[in-house]
Order: sequence, then C-alpha cells, then structure tokens
Amino acid sequence: MEPKQETIYLVCEPDGMKHTETNVDVNHVYPTNEEEYKMWSSNSTRLLINYYKTLRGDVGSSKMRNLRKLWETIAMKMKEEHNLKYTPAHCENRWRVMARNYRRYMDNTRTKRRRKFFEFSAEMDEIFKKENESNAVMSVPITNLVGVGTSQSISSPNNVRKMQTVTVQNLRSVPLNYQGARLDLIPNNCDIRRKTEEDKINAYNRRTEVYEKKCKLIEERLKAYIKRTEVLEERNRILLRTSNEAERK
Repeated sequence: MEPKQETIYLVCEPDGMKHTETNVDVNHVYPTNEEEYKMWSSNSTRLLINYYKTLRGDVGSSKMRNLRKLWETIAMKMKEEHNLKYTPAHCENRWRVMARNYRRYMDNTRTKRRRKFFEFSAEMDEIFKKENESNAVMSVPITNLVGVGTSQSISSPNNVRKMQTVTVQNLRSVPLNYQGARLDLIPNNCDIRRKTEEDKINAYNRRTEVYEKKCKLIEERLKAYIKRTEVLEERNRILLRTSNEAERK
C-alpha cells in the first residue's frame, strides 16, 4: 500500500510587502472552502485576470454565448496550458472576490480613508477602465441621420444616408440639436393627446345619450304598465259589482 501524496500550494508575495494598520491586504479573504483558498496563489490569480481580459470581449458572440461559457473556457485553458485544476465555479467565485475587493480598494482611494493594499490593482484598473468606457458609449443612444441630396445619391448610391454615432467626447455639441428635435415633437404630442381626450369626451357623451334614451323608453313602458293596471282594476271592480247585484236578485 503506497502512502498518500500531499500537494502543497505556496503563495508567493512580493518582497517588501508589509501588513501594517495603514497597509492592509484586502485580497486576503477567508472563503468557506479551505482547499480552494490554498489553491489560489498570486500567479494563478494573475493568469485568471489575463484570461478574463483576453476572452471577455468574445462573450455574446457565436463562439462564446454567455458568461457560463467564459468560465468554462478559462478553467479549460488553465488546466491544459498550466496544469491548474480549477473548476468553472472556482474561477467565477475567485473573480467575484477580486472584483469586490477592487471596488472596496477604489472606494477607499476616492474617499481618502486609510490606504489599503491591493496586489492586482494595475491589472484590474486596465479591465475596469475598458468596461467603463464601453458602458459610457452604450449609455448614449443618440444617432444623427444626415440625408444626402438626390444628385449625390445618384452618383454614389451607397452614401444615401450617413449615420453619426455620438460619443462622450463630442456629446457637448449635440444636446442643442437633439433638444431642438425633441422640442419639435412636443406640439405633435400635445395635438395627439388633445385629440385623444376629445375622442374620449365624445364617446362619453354618446354613451350618455344612449342611456338617456333607454331611460325614457323604460319610463314610457312603466307609465303604460301603470295605466294598464288601472284599467284592469276598474274592470275587476265592475265585474265584482255586477256579480253582487246578480246575487241579490
């Protein structure tokens, strides 16, 4: 019976790193799985960050449809290229911890609280800077369509319309035109609302007229019923009187 082999994972830290009260490593997180905590070293974490930076742009394409496929691909590459046996869940959990610690590090930097040490701040700065720039461009869905004259369209049919995407850099020159276009739509919207309200009022008036006619018909029927009832009562009184006189004779 052969003895069991134990795998020892070493975490390499740069020289000169001092953990003091003003220099705290926010990357030092205690996960629930002790084995997973031992597996992640500085080198393996940097590999994870580099793979994420390289492959994140492919998410949403036919090659990589969602984030689940991203973590599966990263785990497979780390296993095949570096013989690091991580599961997709390990990679995803590690990245979430890194992102959360990076945000805390940035918050402390902005608020000028006690500076905290974050080993992978440079790598994470590069990733989050690109994501923030792409989100800023996507959050401005303003496009200007510039029409071209007929003579120019005949000579160059491919340039019938030119689309100009407004980015953060040239956004300051656009709001006036964009606001003017929006202001041009306001009278049309007011006319549509006014017409809608008028249609509602007319429909309400028509319904009211129909109800009034129905009420008049019901009232006339009720009067006819009352008159008929009076005639029947008078007839019954006559018949009763006639029968009484016949009995007396």
